[in-house]
Amino acid sequence: MNRDALDKLMLRMDSILDPGGDAVPARALVVHLNTESSETFQIPANWLRSYVSGPALASRLWAAFAGSDCDNPLAYEADNPVVITSSSLIGSDIPFSNSCTIAFRSPQTKALYFNVGSHNFGTKLAMFGYRALVLCGRLRRTSTVKIELEGVTFEVSEKLTDLPVSRVGSIAGKGAIITGPAADHRVLYANASCDGAPLGRGGLGYVLGLKNVKILAFGGPDASDPNAKETDNPYLEELRRAGTLLSMKIAASYGWVPVENFSKRTDPRLFHLTSDEADRRWGKEPAEKKKHRFMYLRRTAENKSLPDYAANVMLGSNVGCFDPVVVMERYNVALEMGLDCVSLGNIMGWAYQVQKEKVYPFGRPVNFADNSQVNPIIEAIGYGTHYQMPDSGDVCSYSINGLECGPFDYRGNFPEAINQALGNWFPVYFALNPKLTVRNTAFWVSFNEETVMGLESLGISPSVLIPMVVNLKGLKLKILSLFKKTVRDYFCLPDFEKGYVTNLGKRCRRIVREINSFLSDNTPTIPNHFCVDPESNCSKDAIVPIRSLLESYLTLFNYDCAVQDSGTDKSK
Repeated sequence: MNRDALDKLMLRMDSILDPGGDAVPARALVVHLNTESSETFQIPANWLRSYVSGPALASRLWAAFAGSDCDNPLAYEADNPVVITSSSLIGSDIPFSNSCTIAFRSPQTKALYFNVGSHNFGTKLAMFGYRALVLCGRLRRTSTVKIELEGVTFEVSEKLTDLPVSRVGSIAGKGAIITGPAADHRVLYANASCDGAPLGRGGLGYVLGLKNVKILAFGGPDASDPNAKETDNPYLEELRRAGTLLSMKIAASYGWVPVENFSKRTDPRLFHLTSDEADRRWGKEPAEKKKHRFMYLRRTAENKSLPDYAANVMLGSNVGCFDPVVVMERYNVALEMGLDCVSLGNIMGWAYQVQKEKVYPFGRPVNFADNSQVNPIIEAIGYGTHYQMPDSGDVCSYSINGLECGPFDYRGNFPEAINQALGNWFPVYFALNPKLTVRNTAFWVSFNEETVMGLESLGISPSVLIPMVVNLKGLKLKILSLFKKTVRDYFCLPDFEKGYVTNLGKRCRRIVREINSFLSDNTPTIPNHFCVDPESNCSKDAIVPIRSLLESYLTLFNYDCAVQDSGTDKSK
């Protein structure tokens, strides 16, 4: 990588995207793993004005600390930093404002990727007086990295290798980021966890495994759990009750759900995987269990985590299983192994499909509704077993730039087809009307990006959008009106004015796209199966018109870039 060229690009972006005004000073803690040392980095004021926190600031910090040899696969872990940013709103009374962002170069897509969620690591980072943490280099041995008030300590932790995630978590304590066996065995789609919840996709666990970071933790007192804030707000209570499973009903109605390896996209049995059914089975838990932010952070009386939308469809309907108890059990095995359930479900769906052709990737026929057969396979994958894909045409190509497809079927959700083709790490929340024109579909994708990236960069979890839009029909004015009301009434953003969130989102989108264009040539595309297969379970009109959709989207994106380059933002 040309370090000088990247620096020049970032200086140009800083000049274009700086909105002007004041910024509260903030620091980043930089940990040099190779020398087991640390230092404090004063974040420039113009970076704070332009990018605030979240993915936008994490992108800028990543570009500042990436090594010149980061394109060399042999130096991947050494010259590719992991950047963690805490919310700019931590400590406020705004619900779900403890968003924490982890930025890294994904080993799957080779582009900058983000895991964004609400958990206690970001809260602790802010308690120690830092807006961001940057991990550079690579440790010589598998170790625990602990941040103390007096400095950073390193402890060899090879004895934790191959321990399940829950066991590592009990040793690490609250608010720590940990990995499981999949990271120890360098499984490409290994993830990381914090407080029992997976942090996201893209191979973060794999990257931390390369860096030999088993536990990333803090010393000192435990942070208070912001997810346990009491409120009488029914809007937020519904989100706490059901989480992402709120979208299951509408996804099943409009045909978004992967069924039997994407051969179908709806099924009446999907009812059994909805939030209502989960609430009926497991909703009568003790009151203290209900204080968690999402249903899937709650646990049953048997101490099993309840799955979210992605786990229910990828480990359930995508392999022909519609029993929520069975799905929950295999989801918990995947969590213990430290595996991404979307990638895992995609691979299992492939195996489910090729078995019909008398090809057995796991050495024998597998009944994917029987956990006595499925769970040992999940454990074997977590411990590093690899399975060779036979040549089975499109059935083996459900991936986009190295990242496995899911948890949506794009034939029923055109906006998600664009979103995934562009490499975004979040879903399209404004994708409820399948009858929109190509131009309007592109508009909603663009608006979704601006909104989500703006909320994430400000420090608010975008999941708060789910209850707001899940029962709407895609009416632009109604959604815009509700969005502004939600911002005013529920987020209580200080000094909020029209366009603040979306303008921040535009700046975030711009810097992410500029860096990823510099790093790799990831041409937007989706698998042919969703574009040209007339025998799939949908009408001819429902085949995704990806070329025209992308053309309309890029027209909007290029217009926004032209407005930013003209300096319009600086007048705000």
